[in-house]
Amino acid sequence: MSKKEIGNYTIERELDQGGFSKVYLARHNVIGENVAIKRIRKENYEKDKIIREVKLMQSLDHPFTVQFFEFMEDDNYYYIVMEYVRGTTLLDLVNHSGKIPEWKIRHIFVELISTLQYLHEDLKMAHRDIKLENIIFDTYGNIRLIDFGLGNTFQQTDGILQTACGSPAYAPPEMFLRRPYTNAADIWSAGCVIYALATNTLPFDETNAKLLASKIVYQNPTYPEELKPSLVELISNCLNKDSSMRPLPQDIYKYEWVSVYPNSQLFSPEFGIAEGWRNPTGNPLVDETVVEELNHYGLDSSKAVDDYLNGNFTADAAGYRILKRQKVTFQMERLYEEADISMKATIHRKQHLSLTPNVLTPIRRPSPNTRNKFSFGKAMNPVTGVSKFSATVKLSNRMNSMKPKILALSQLPAQSPQ
Repeated sequence: MSKKEIGNYTIERELDQGGFSKVYLARHNVIGENVAIKRIRKENYEKDKIIREVKLMQSLDHPFTVQFFEFMEDDNYYYIVMEYVRGTTLLDLVNHSGKIPEWKIRHIFVELISTLQYLHEDLKMAHRDIKLENIIFDTYGNIRLIDFGLGNTFQQTDGILQTACGSPAYAPPEMFLRRPYTNAADIWSAGCVIYALATNTLPFDETNAKLLASKIVYQNPTYPEELKPSLVELISNCLNKDSSMRPLPQDIYKYEWVSVYPNSQLFSPEFGIAEGWRNPTGNPLVDETVVEELNHYGLDSSKAVDDYLNGNFTADAAGYRILKRQKVTFQMERLYEEADISMKATIHRKQHLSLTPNVLTPIRRPSPNTRNKFSFGKAMNPVTGVSKFSATVKLSNRMNSMKPKILALSQLPAQSPQ
């Protein structure tokens, strides 16, 4: 498929692949910017499912969520065109960076919670697959949350969801118990992420699916002595077995460990609006500098703006969205630089995502064939600018090597929660 054209894009190379789809690096033929194109074979994917995923992605408008650009199809394939994120995943960071500085962990976590606050409050959406693999750094050290294939809205369900899904090592107890759950499941998963960043392992470490479920339902994680009590307090509350006792995103900012983050603008539910990095919900605004760029490239800026304002994801509007995301990504560079108050004002870009030699045994990535009704990780990263993992990679926390299946309550060992 090298150099094949799809719509206004030329395929450059394959980035990743799974059982039913492949992801390609492509280039916009006029603008010249890179995008990621996810190609899905029609015969292997229900149309209702792909349309649902596309609609969820189209609703996203936040600096830290992957940007959707365009949807196309031909006789054999569906194509999802989206932002190409050039950085590394958090899984790579944990596996290759040794001990991660506390300020960087805090920076990642605050941006993740800002994203969840937007999803939960503005969109009434649960992501349902928060994990290290689904969080990627951009060029400047800020995150993108990707893979909304399991996302779901809950406007019509009073906040209650039923389908058990996600990756087992990040799944909350209520899913293993087959109980209805809320978006508090995302907070549990976020707790697993910050635990992994702080300790280089996941809170529940077990290769056997049944034992993993038992640990998650009945046991509490252990915390290394070197972790600050304020961080342990935060993690333990996110990992509360009682979902109703987990903090809401807006409450997390009040925790001592989080509150020292130097850029408090991220604590606001309206973060990014004043800066022009996102629109007020339901009220798209036009960036005139982007319109000028469209004109510079000889594109139909009038048609692009009309389609954009009407919420249409046409080829013309894709040009506007690509240029706008490029501008936002560049402007957000300062967020990373400001995250550590001890850092100098100017940091060379290449230092942002530098990886030190691996000094710890890495966390495993799920096998490509481990996704079922309880979706234990997709067979591919839908947006990736990182090197592919070998299926035989050595793994430390042994969290996802099994071919897991969801366990009913009757399959769990009979014991009382601790």
